[in-house]
Amino acid sequence: MPYVLQLFGGFRLRNENGEAIALPERAQALLAYLAVASCPVPRRILADLLSTEADEQEARTTLRQAVYLARRALADSEAICAQELGLALNDALMQCDVHRFRSAVARDSDESLNEAVELYRGPFLEGQRPPSHAFEEWLGARRAEFLEQALNALLKLAASEETAGQHGNAVAHARHALTLDPLREDAHRQVMRCLAAMNQRSDALRQYETVRTVLAEELGVAPEAETDALRATIAHGEDRQANPDGTIAAHRMAGPMASGRTGGRPFWARLHEQWLGIAILLAACLIVSGGVALWLLEPRQQPASSLPSIAILPFANVSGDPAQDYLERGVVEEITAMLSTYPGVRVVSRTRSLAYDRTMDVRQLGQELGAQYLLEGSVLTSADKIHLTAQLTETATGHHVWARRFEEQGPDLTAMQQQIASNIYESLVGFTGAIERHEQWQAWGRSTRNLQEQHYVLRGAHFYFQFTEQAHARAREIWQEGLTKFPNSNRLRSHLAASYRHAVEAGWSKNPGQDLARAWQLGRQATRGPHKSRYDEWHSHWLMAKLAQWYKEDFELSVTEALAAVELVPYDATSRADLAELMANAGRTGDAIAWLHEAMRRDPTGPEWYSANLAWAYYLDARYEDAESELRKLKKPRHLLLAAVHIKLGKYEDARATVAAFLESRPGYTLADEMRRPLIGSLKQGWLDDLREAGLPDGPSQ
Repeated sequence: MPYVLQLFGGFRLRNENGEAIALPERAQALLAYLAVASCPVPRRILADLLSTEADEQEARTTLRQAVYLARRALADSEAICAQELGLALNDALMQCDVHRFRSAVARDSDESLNEAVELYRGPFLEGQRPPSHAFEEWLGARRAEFLEQALNALLKLAASEETAGQHGNAVAHARHALTLDPLREDAHRQVMRCLAAMNQRSDALRQYETVRTVLAEELGVAPEAETDALRATIAHGEDRQANPDGTIAAHRMAGPMASGRTGGRPFWARLHEQWLGIAILLAACLIVSGGVALWLLEPRQQPASSLPSIAILPFANVSGDPAQDYLERGVVEEITAMLSTYPGVRVVSRTRSLAYDRTMDVRQLGQELGAQYLLEGSVLTSADKIHLTAQLTETATGHHVWARRFEEQGPDLTAMQQQIASNIYESLVGFTGAIERHEQWQAWGRSTRNLQEQHYVLRGAHFYFQFTEQAHARAREIWQEGLTKFPNSNRLRSHLAASYRHAVEAGWSKNPGQDLARAWQLGRQATRGPHKSRYDEWHSHWLMAKLAQWYKEDFELSVTEALAAVELVPYDATSRADLAELMANAGRTGDAIAWLHEAMRRDPTGPEWYSANLAWAYYLDARYEDAESELRKLKKPRHLLLAAVHIKLGKYEDARATVAAFLESRPGYTLADEMRRPLIGSLKQGWLDDLREAGLPDGPSQ
């Protein structure tokens, strides 16, 4: 294999002779991203990752330069393959440590886990300077993912060696894990057990003092009860049982290897222990039951909000004219009003934000206001234009999370203020907004042992919104793991339900009926669960609007749920544009078109599926020329919809050619598959007839 790419511990690329190959940083980032990706990556995504330029054309130019430089350095134009769906790394020419690491972890044997540990030479892309904030977020997530896999491999090896009595090797692997994550309490316990088993009791007790000190200094917490119990067991000598070789067995110590045997202790002593245990258990039950009774009688308190909080500071008037201060106030008031309606963030009151000196240190200001993020900026007016610069800062670190310039021109000052506020709203909040992306990145930086409900939600969302089959499967695994840990979580149930439903819509489901039934069950449980937040209510209405059509074919219920979702977030373009498709399916095409126009007005640079949904609504509303016009804007064609529109416009040859192109990428797809699309009866038959005339074959229901 001509090239060897090493990404653990830093970027290193060598040819078959072992000679290092130098690459610019953007070309390094490109190769690293393609090496980790499991499928071709669209050029648009790569362009955004490699560039900070807002202009799409400039970002694509940056990507082309990176591809050119990488191919030139490798002296092989086939190293990076251009495919229909995007760019991919040629695995036949490139041996990558990440691929070998993943394969070794997946095999999950002692031999393969040792291989994985050897391959993990340090943090993924250590020392790499991210070319963009988006790449920085991706890099943080990947580092956390690979670190967790390396830690799990080390601790599995240590557990296997402990079982086999190879305590020295087990200690070495557990301590290796602690060099990667000193806060892994399970690794500390493993070291303590094995040291005690080797009759190194004082060292085992010193290990306890180490973990106690580390947890106090880093997290401000005490060791877990299991760790304290293990320390007491070792200190009291209850772990001691001589082996033939003179070492000490650890079979009575707390932990995964405890055997529960009682050794040679007298019967009366064991009986006394059992009765004492029962008495303690009964006393504990009385205490707990009394506590529960008191808790039921006391007023219930809502738990502290897990939502990110944001304070909006006064924007600076840089025009030099004090008379223009009202413009600054108007813009900030619009931004505050819009963000306050989004249920996924908590906005600090305007009165409190105005009361603090903006020259105060960002960290101190965040503590005073109780805000994780600060939004600030400046406003400049000239003639009939407004120029605004805004930036979002994380108060804990002082780092800029997001920044952007906005410019609006027109005779209506109020309309310009509203449009700028709407643009900022769409940039900051929503499932793919700057705050959500940053929260996802932070969730991946946490230790798995300390994850809370919302961290699981955010980790899964990172994959879900990549909209690939593999990424969706990973999102579902994360949410299912979270639900196992937090079985009463409405939020995790709702997100899991969304993943099952989307798998059916995307054609990834092997058993659509079963997956929709599972989605409906989870969705209903989330809807009926107690103590839902506004965010949970919003997500639940959105989800049930879709499931009402996909699972129940209840279009009236779907419309009711969609209206409730939009009412909760009146300024949110994404939910309005997405739910407009359901309104069109239910025959409410006029409402669907109005919702989409409003979404596009609020988010003029929104994703292209806005136009795809508008084309669908136009088609169902018999506005075929308008539908064709919207479909022409799409980079990713909607073949079946375009074919149906061509049939209505009398372009029969174009329609059949479009269906033929679709069947090349989806062989075996038939009208029976398309019948699963939820569509009210008065419209569904016309849709199927158009597709049949365009050449989509009939077939058995799958």
